[in-house]
Amino acid sequence: MSAETPIDAREAAEFLHIHPDTLKERARAGLIKAYRPGRKWVFLKSDLLEYLKTQQPESHCSTAAPTRRTGMSDLKSVDRKLGARLGPLPEKRQPSLKIISGHGHGAK
Repeated sequence: MSAETPIDAREAAEFLHIHPDTLKERARAGLIKAYRPGRKWVFLKSDLLEYLKTQQPESHCSTAAPTRRTGMSDLKSVDRKLGARLGPLPEKRQPSLKIISGHGHGAK
């Protein structure tokens, strides 16, 4: 059995398609197995592959239906459905106005 050659953070980030800072944050948090024999982080590709396997959903085949983008028409549909469930909004009451008779400013 031969020893696996470690790779640096830049190579590991490139392998995972993430930013090196993100890789280091995940390594510090213990999400990605990493080693620091000195000041620099090093990684093993086998550990990175294990990490990737934990990030993939159960079914990673390409037969899933494409994600549909929503627009204003979909928002209007949601608004109608919610309105039907919640019922009509209470009527707004007009603020009452006090009528001030001729006592005061400008009355003679």
